[in-house]
Amino acid sequence: MSFPVPNLDKVEFEELVEQARALIPRYAPEWTDHNVHDPGMMLLDLIAWIVDQESFQLGFISDKHIEAFAALLGVRRQLAVAAQGLIWPPTDPINSATLLQGVDLDQGAAAFCPEQTELRYQTRHGLHISSAELLAIETQSTFITRDKFVNESIISLNDQRRAGNRVVELIFDRPLIQALSPHPMCLGVELVNNEHEYLDNDQLRSNKLLRESLQGKVTIDYRIEQAGEPWRRLRIEHDETNALNYSGYLLVSFPNEAVEVLQNLPNTSRSRIRIQITERANPLPVKIRTISHNVIPVEQLELKPRSPFLRTSFGEPDESFEVELASMPATENLELEVEESGQFVAWNEISSLEQAGPNDRVFQLLREQDRVVFGNGINGKIPPKNSQIRHLDYRVTRGTAGNQITGLAWQITGAPALAGAGVFGFNRLPIRGGQDRWTLAQLRAAARRFVLDRKALLSNQQLTDRVLTLEKSNVDSAKVLVGYHPFLCNSVSGSRTVVVTPKRDMTTDVLEPVPLIFSRDIESRILDENILGEKIHVLASKRVAISVTAELIIEDGADPDETIAIARERLNARLSDIALPNDDSCFEDKTYLEGIEPWPIGRAVSCQEIKVLLANTPGVVAISQCLIGRLNETPSENDIELAPIEIAIGAQYTLTVFDQRSDKQAKYIQGKKAPRNSSCQDYSEQETRALLKEGGECYECR
Repeated sequence: MSFPVPNLDKVEFEELVEQARALIPRYAPEWTDHNVHDPGMMLLDLIAWIVDQESFQLGFISDKHIEAFAALLGVRRQLAVAAQGLIWPPTDPINSATLLQGVDLDQGAAAFCPEQTELRYQTRHGLHISSAELLAIETQSTFITRDKFVNESIISLNDQRRAGNRVVELIFDRPLIQALSPHPMCLGVELVNNEHEYLDNDQLRSNKLLRESLQGKVTIDYRIEQAGEPWRRLRIEHDETNALNYSGYLLVSFPNEAVEVLQNLPNTSRSRIRIQITERANPLPVKIRTISHNVIPVEQLELKPRSPFLRTSFGEPDESFEVELASMPATENLELEVEESGQFVAWNEISSLEQAGPNDRVFQLLREQDRVVFGNGINGKIPPKNSQIRHLDYRVTRGTAGNQITGLAWQITGAPALAGAGVFGFNRLPIRGGQDRWTLAQLRAAARRFVLDRKALLSNQQLTDRVLTLEKSNVDSAKVLVGYHPFLCNSVSGSRTVVVTPKRDMTTDVLEPVPLIFSRDIESRILDENILGEKIHVLASKRVAISVTAELIIEDGADPDETIAIARERLNARLSDIALPNDDSCFEDKTYLEGIEPWPIGRAVSCQEIKVLLANTPGVVAISQCLIGRLNETPSENDIELAPIEIAIGAQYTLTVFDQRSDKQAKYIQGKKAPRNSSCQDYSEQETRALLKEGGECYECR
């Protein structure tokens, strides 16, 4: 027999009492007094009251419960985010008379679009706007005028076959700066990949771990085209491009000694900025679509002025009150002042009151709950009773309303009007990134999506497949090391390390070390997908340069140059971290490359395997000598042991060929092994080749 399941949320106290009273005749027929004065009825009332309270608690989930449950999943309410973008000056020549001395813009200067007058934006940094005009962009192999570059040309940044293409120079009609400025200059850069897709890494901006592990480096120098004037190093104050790996901007400032020299030079002298990449954080090549100075970064923020009065303190422990924080972005801080002895004193925000002492003037800001909490006299000071509390100026944003389409005209307060329409410039790309703070419903929906979409990584194959299918991860291959910990000597139970090999430019022999940011990016993207209690690390494979010295004996009529070329290609295909493309060969017939896979991660390199690889080269009869070693070390016949994360890369080959009728052939036959009771003379030419390839030695000669 089944009983109906009651809806506990709707069962009230009176209904529970009546249900219990109706059950008395069935279970206690001798109980006849069902009036209120009966002690049994009093107990039923008490039990019904307890059940009513418990059912209410079970059926009711408060906002705090939802936030706590979502936090257990790693999902927290997203705070408001201000929209950001870059305002680019027009491509037309700058009005030299207007900007002869340059203009300084303070941080927070008002910016607005005439088509969206209800929204207010601000400059993100204090900037110096130069009067110089960009004339051309130059590399070692190209010279492109500004108009042609903006409209037609794209410059490759790391075609390493031409070292000059890693250096880009901007040519200006005059010195960039005439006098010492308190603000830096801004260089804007738009980058694309080989498919001309815009390169932007929002995850890099939002992930603190990735920003701290930044490995790319770029240097910027400045020079006046005046006899004897040297290049002077500029100071990079801020780099949002990750060493020109992603679109963004760089803030550069001029050293004082450089400005003093510039003041004595004529303002008609041309000047140059040289941007040189010294380290790459992205293993794939990128290209410049647009680059310019006088670019202004803006964000959608509005000032909320100081409040004359917020509330009066009750002087009680753990006092809290509500403050409107829904429109405050995560980057903003709230500053409070509390009246003490007739004067307002600043109180500072702290992440947790548990860290505060009894007399510390601090408060905790609960952004998700729109509340300010003061101390209890033990952890944080209690505001004096009847003291007035007020907040200072802070900035708010309108979130998604601040996102704008591309191509809008902009006016910047304090900046000159450069275009004919009386505006400073235009946003070449959308103003984007603005987001509203999540409501409780959005938080619940995000937590539900996380639970439904999350797929725990269980097997090694699942983990490998996930890494290989990450969007824009640039991973060519991956290998899972079970129990391997990258920072400990011993194996660690419950730990797995994924060794990843990035894709790379195959047109160059230059192998740069893979920066830490590459593996950190992948690790952060799979961090929430591993099973509970397991730690997954991601490391980039470490390339080990290998040298090979070998003597090849070739058959009659074989072309020595062609044989060496094919042997090199076989070595390149095997001693490699990624598979070589078929069209990389210089021969039409590529059957000699079939079945050759890249070198496995962590596998030792042996002379025997290299011999077999070379011996199977078309036209090769035998290998008379083979020596291997790490680059810049003395080669030998000993195996090269590799660490679990290392991979062999062919770097230097010294291959020598001999005709099979030469003295080298005879000496080689005498030094090899053959079955007992056999001699070299007992074999035909074909049998001799097979014997030599198998490493045999003549018994009589031994």
